[in-house]
Amino acid sequence: MQINLFGDTYLEPRDVARKAITMALSSPFYRIFACGSSVSFYDDKGEKINLNNKYGLYAIYKDNVCLYVGETFDNIYYRIYRFQKELAGLSRHDESHSAAIRARRDGISSLDGCKVKFIPHHNVMSVIDKIDPNYRKVYGHFPLDEYAAPLLKSKYNSRRAR
Repeated sequence: MQINLFGDTYLEPRDVARKAITMALSSPFYRIFACGSSVSFYDDKGEKINLNNKYGLYAIYKDNVCLYVGETFDNIYYRIYRFQKELAGLSRHDESHSAAIRARRDGISSLDGCKVKFIPHHNVMSVIDKIDPNYRKVYGHFPLDEYAAPLLKSKYNSRRAR
């Protein structure tokens, strides 16, 4: 983060990733139930949660270890489903999920019992727009997950911003 002589704040992608992670601290974890390639999500009260058509930054945890950080502008459910499908060894020959392949090599065969936390992209960007109105003009779209993965010490992300 940079501040000029007039006190104006200019953010960089790493600052936005930190802000997203801080915002996500107040959002709940959802427990993942997985069987085969199917996944479903439950809140702490046991209520089923629908993550279809939700988009943003998400992190998958097993116990207290961050396994993977991802970002989607389409559907978080589908991205976690793809991770689980690869873990279960049910991906077609033309599909793959490199992080799930690495996790499977380490003996993880299912996301069942894991947790996921997500923060909607528009929530993060509305806060960023208030802090630095020119941020999107300067940086446009950037891979938020690549900046957040090292901050969360994600075990299976390979693409990381340096």
